[in-house]
Amino acid sequence: KKPHTVGDVVINREIGLLRNILQHNLERDKLTIKRVPKWEKLNEQRRKEILSKTEYLKLKEYFLKKNHNPYYWAIISFLQNTGLRYPSELNELKWKDINFKDGFMTIRNRKGRKIDEQQEWSVPIVGTSKKILNDLKNREGVSTEPEDYVFVNDNDERVLNISRSFKKGLIESGIKKKLCMYSLRHTMISRIVSTRPDIPLHILSTSVGHVDVRIIQKHYLHLRPKTLVKYFQQSENKRQEILKERRKQKKQQTKTNTDSDIPDFLS
Repeated sequence: KKPHTVGDVVINREIGLLRNILQHNLERDKLTIKRVPKWEKLNEQRRKEILSKTEYLKLKEYFLKKNHNPYYWAIISFLQNTGLRYPSELNELKWKDINFKDGFMTIRNRKGRKIDEQQEWSVPIVGTSKKILNDLKNREGVSTEPEDYVFVNDNDERVLNISRSFKKGLIESGIKKKLCMYSLRHTMISRIVSTRPDIPLHILSTSVGHVDVRIIQKHYLHLRPKTLVKYFQQSENKRQEILKERRKQKKQQTKTNTDSDIPDFLS
């Protein structure tokens, strides 16, 4: 079995934590060392590739028509539309966490969250994600009691990881990008940042479970300028149309007032 490869992000976090522990004890004279060794962070190579709309539709065709596995597609589509972490957050969803009436779900094991911060755990369920939950809820022969898990297959069994099937789907669909299940979360955040400037960053940050909005600002904000220009240009075009219409109305009004001053016998 191949040894597990650890990414630079994990290494940086673990060494950073170790240095903090050493510094904490050093300040309390609990260590014989004089200073905490310096550490130069590794260059973190974040996954930047995301699914395009065309690639998304290719995957959809593969799982629904070629692979005939609509349940796997429900998982993939749900992740792409909600940004949940996989498998930690999605697999732990229970029906008691789904609030159809108010349109949100509660994530109880959210990374970096305290148990008493339930108001920050709510993730909206609208559009596609709401339809997927309704379809799962209305299946025959599958228990949907409050303590039952949401994501179980049609045999009422939990499938804890579909990463291999996802990668096989990429290959079979001719998608050559280096993508993984996390890429679905990255795709969702990138799409919202680049196409929905009307959604405040702090709202998006809370929805996807980031502890600090600076994470989105650091890794995703470069996507927003072109979109902002696009929306401002659309607004400016609309403003110009309104001004043009007002000038036209004013001109017509002026002509009407002038004509009304002409004596009847000259009309």
